[in-house]
Amino acid sequence: MGVPLVILAVMVAVAVALYMRPHPDTVSRVAAPTPPVPAPVASQQPLPAAGPAKLSVRREAEAPVRALLTQGAEAVERGAFGEAAGLLRQATELAPSDPDAWNGLGVALVHLGDVTAGVAALRRAVRLKPTHAEAERNLGVVLDRQGKSMEAAAHYRAFLDLATNGHPARNDVRRRLGEIASRKGDG
Repeated sequence: MGVPLVILAVMVAVAVALYMRPHPDTVSRVAAPTPPVPAPVASQQPLPAAGPAKLSVRREAEAPVRALLTQGAEAVERGAFGEAAGLLRQATELAPSDPDAWNGLGVALVHLGDVTAGVAALRRAVRLKPTHAEAERNLGVVLDRQGKSMEAAAHYRAFLDLATNGHPARNDVRRRLGEIASRKGDG
C-alpha cells in the first residue's frame, strides 16, 4: 500500500542529514554566501524514529504526497537535486502545510544554488513545525555558511533541544556552537 509514514520520515531525515551536515574544513571560516556542498558523513547509522510522523494533508492527498516525498528523498540521496526539487515542490503544492516537504525542498534548492529560496523553504518548515529538529539544523547550516553565525547558533541550539541524544549530528553541532561562541568572545 506504500511506504509507512514512519519509514518515510526516517528516509527524509537521513537524506537531509547526509547532505546538510557542516563540512569540517569550511565551517570555521565561513565568508561570502555560497551554496553548501555535501560533506562526508561520520556515521552511517539511520536516525532513530521519534514516533509516527503526521502529515498535515487531506486524506485523499496523503498517498500521492507520501510517494513524492519518498521519490524526492531518493533523488536527494542520488544527488539529483533538480529532480528532487521538482518532486518536493509538487509535494508542497499538494500539501502546503507539510513541514517535511518544505524541509526537503529547502535542502534541494540550497544544493542547486538557490540559497534564498532554500532558506525560505526551511524557514517555512520550522514555522509549520517548530519541533522539526532536522529543519532547525538544516537552516542553521545554511545560515552559518552565509556568515550569519549568530542566527545559525539559535537554530543549532533549537536542534540540540529537539534532537534525540543519539542523533549522529549532535557532536558536530555542539562543536560548531563552541566555535561560534569562541569567535564571538574574540571580537
